[in-house]
Amino acid sequence: MPHRHVVYVWALVAALIAWQGAEPLAAAGRARAHDQARSADAPRRDSGSAPTPSSSPGASVLPVPAAPASALPPARAPIPTATPIPGQQPRSETQGPPRLVRGDGRPLPSSDPPPTPLPLTSAQAGPPASPVMPEQPVPTATPSLLAGNQVVVLYGLPGHPDLGVLGAYSPDNAAAAAFSMAAQYDAANGSDGAKAMLDLVYAQAQAGPTDNGLYLRYLSNREVRQYLRLADRDDLQIMLDLQIGRGDPLDEVRKIERFLRDPRVHVAIDPEYAVGPDGVPLETAGTISGEQLNAIQDYVSGLVERYGLPPKLVVVHQYLDGTVTDGETIRGAPNVDLVFNMDAFGALDEKARKYSGFARRAYSQRHGFNVFMRHDDRVMSADEISRLSPPPDVIFYQ
Repeated sequence: MPHRHVVYVWALVAALIAWQGAEPLAAAGRARAHDQARSADAPRRDSGSAPTPSSSPGASVLPVPAAPASALPPARAPIPTATPIPGQQPRSETQGPPRLVRGDGRPLPSSDPPPTPLPLTSAQAGPPASPVMPEQPVPTATPSLLAGNQVVVLYGLPGHPDLGVLGAYSPDNAAAAAFSMAAQYDAANGSDGAKAMLDLVYAQAQAGPTDNGLYLRYLSNREVRQYLRLADRDDLQIMLDLQIGRGDPLDEVRKIERFLRDPRVHVAIDPEYAVGPDGVPLETAGTISGEQLNAIQDYVSGLVERYGLPPKLVVVHQYLDGTVTDGETIRGAPNVDLVFNMDAFGALDEKARKYSGFARRAYSQRHGFNVFMRHDDRVMSADEISRLSPPPDVIFYQ
């Protein structure tokens, strides 16, 4: 080969090597620029003063970044005829301790201070994976999520910090906060473990009519799948919360079947807002019957069997004695853990008393306890909550 040809070949090889090395660097630079642009566009969250959450040693609570509502991007296109449920003032009894009142689904007063921050662990890196949505049966032999574990849950409506603590975070930071809180319970509950979960308000009750006639607004598929990708990436559990409105409870659960096929997705029912075909949320007392809960359990059990899924949680939020009717007819179903969550805020001794009372009911198979970050007298520590009798299987932070 002539000398000039050798020189040409080596020059071509050198140029090719330089091009191949430059492209990843250019791609990395574009990614960094994209992340910086997203960071610059993100709303600023300033923290305010916070109450002391607990007098117990080592007690920690979740950070809830404060941000004006106008600075937050909307979670979905607004429904003109739908009006978010306004705040409800706590009720009182003529005798005894104050009656516990429910706080979820209602805007919190703007004067409420944010809770004391808890340092977050860094969100795990890596590209999001596709959600697991099996269409064919997948053989599994996975035990119940509650077998040797407590489940620690962050509840809320994505993008809306006034409707639950989850909404104060980006999806990645919500996951990091849930894992951080689960670690506290893992340290406090002895030989048991702890699993992290995010509870998304999927069907939100409205005070006014909606186009669907159900007084409900739903999360978009895009929003839900964003959290499913996160769950798949980080081995995180997801719950979809249904406030029912004028819908039929089983019909509302059927609407999320495409998500329940994911092995990490569970369902919660909020019967306070299950007002029947003619009721209005907050004006009509919502209820759910034992027969309706049995039908939901049977349906979820059937999905588990059909698609070879791990056992699923079915959570029922309850804060009033009469919310669940015909409780004596409630039975179990294979591969379903039915959890009754004591969903009330107020004085801690009254919360503990009511929790124990609900837990002793014959239909209460598994037990949940709800921590209201801004409405409880103070935020109980993981040690205190783990010492409740009986210890709760699922702990919600709202």
